[in-house]
Amino acid sequence: MMTTFGSPAAAETALRHQAALIDHVSDAVVSVDRDLHVRSWNRGASRMYGLSALDAIGRSLRTVVGAGTDPSAIVAMGGVVDELHHRYDNGRSLLTRVSATAMGDGYLLVCAATRRPLIERLGAILMSLHQAVIVV
Repeated sequence: MMTTFGSPAAAETALRHQAALIDHVSDAVVSVDRDLHVRSWNRGASRMYGLSALDAIGRSLRTVVGAGTDPSAIVAMGGVVDELHHRYDNGRSLLTRVSATAMGDGYLLVCAATRRPLIERLGAILMSLHQAVIVV
């Protein structure tokens, strides 16, 4: 749905309201350019990953979330995946549901820590490993 505004001032006011909403949601909302460098980082992202917007903006997405996140692959798989991310400040693992949307010049990601049962989380963690795991 497309919204039109009567004046440039009304459009600017609407954008400010949207930015305020994004900054106050609990999920991490992150935009990246085509090279996967962080362009915006809300308060939810700061809380989730232990890194301020000032420190995150301009860095590689993969560096700040500690994972090989590929937004184009997420979009190709339907727009939502579960991935193992890590806090920047202490390296703690976060099983994360990532939603990705392509924008003209990059991607918008919404990331939320999942609260699934331990056995499901373990399965997702094992699936994200690049090494073989043998359980005896």
